[in-house]
Amino acid sequence: MNKTIFNRILAVSLINLTILPTNLQAQMAESQQSIQGNLPVNFKQPKPPPDAPKVGRGQGGASRGECSIVNSSSKITLTPLLPSNGWGLTASESPTLWVNVTYPSGRWEGEIPLTAELSVEERKTDTKLEPKSYPLELPRTSGIFSITLPHSLESNKWYRWYLVINCETENSSLSDVLQIEGVLQRRELNELAYNAESLNPSDLVSLYAQNHIWYDAFDQAALLHCNNWSDNELKNYWQTLLKSDEVNLDAVSDRAIICPNTNSR
Repeated sequence: MNKTIFNRILAVSLINLTILPTNLQAQMAESQQSIQGNLPVNFKQPKPPPDAPKVGRGQGGASRGECSIVNSSSKITLTPLLPSNGWGLTASESPTLWVNVTYPSGRWEGEIPLTAELSVEERKTDTKLEPKSYPLELPRTSGIFSITLPHSLESNKWYRWYLVINCETENSSLSDVLQIEGVLQRRELNELAYNAESLNPSDLVSLYAQNHIWYDAFDQAALLHCNNWSDNELKNYWQTLLKSDEVNLDAVSDRAIICPNTNSR
């Protein structure tokens, strides 16, 4: 091949190889620039899709919502950390739920821990996912704790999760149960997953929030706080999410987070 022709072909190829990454980098820079410096963030729910469930945040009440304590008028309460309309989106195959538990004295005084069972079902068919019932223990101190689903969710399907606690203890014959629930949908967000790899944890919180991904936004904000416990600014991130107008959980925004695999903070 003529050397001049070869050099021209090589030059054109190099230009073509350079244009795509440059455009992609520009898009990434623009996206990240809109994220950085915007924390703490105010969470907004997306416009409900046609198949969105019409539910509210299940906090429980009467015989199905609060555990009575023997010889006391006090009750143990659970609050699911969800937007006020009761549903949220996730980009995770097995997302993490966060729940607030409140004991009147700040601690569970029973000798035997309170136990609960978690279940997840596909809303369209009411089919429970395996495992159909996942047992767990509640923390012994009041605070916000996490539950990572032991299930694999399919994209674009609505799921209902519910947590049930048997209030009967070794010193009580009460037959009440406490039940809270929530609804979620997994979304495939390839662009989000690509961008997430290039972001630091605090920017990732904002990325999820700006894409209306509630479960992952709050989970990342809580873990960021757990990993940087002395940083009060990071504490403000998850508190601001709870105080958002469409979440409206100011009442529990001052509660301590019980970090995964650690003692209560």
